[in-house]
Amino acid sequence: MATYITLEAPLSGMSMNPARTFGSAAAAQLWTSLWIYFTAPPLGMLAAAEVYRWQKGAHAVLCAKLHHHNDKRCIFRCGYQATQTRSPQYMSSTV
Repeated sequence: MATYITLEAPLSGMSMNPARTFGSAAAAQLWTSLWIYFTAPPLGMLAAAEVYRWQKGAHAVLCAKLHHHNDKRCIFRCGYQATQTRSPQYMSSTV
């Protein structure tokens, strides 16, 4: 990020905050390239998730919930409880 801010931002004028980019485009009434600021981040996240799944396998994707240690059930059916009963040796080989 530091490299981007230092080298790329002064050349392109691009910001990393979509709200700031939208505000500038709205004030200038210039909408030609605004779509890239809203489509690139989700596409990048989806691509990163697919690469992770491709490299590690579907079994490595456990859950999107951050905190399982509470009284709420997990709506993702991730099998978190089953992962807690596995041996530490098994867990270290899959992570």
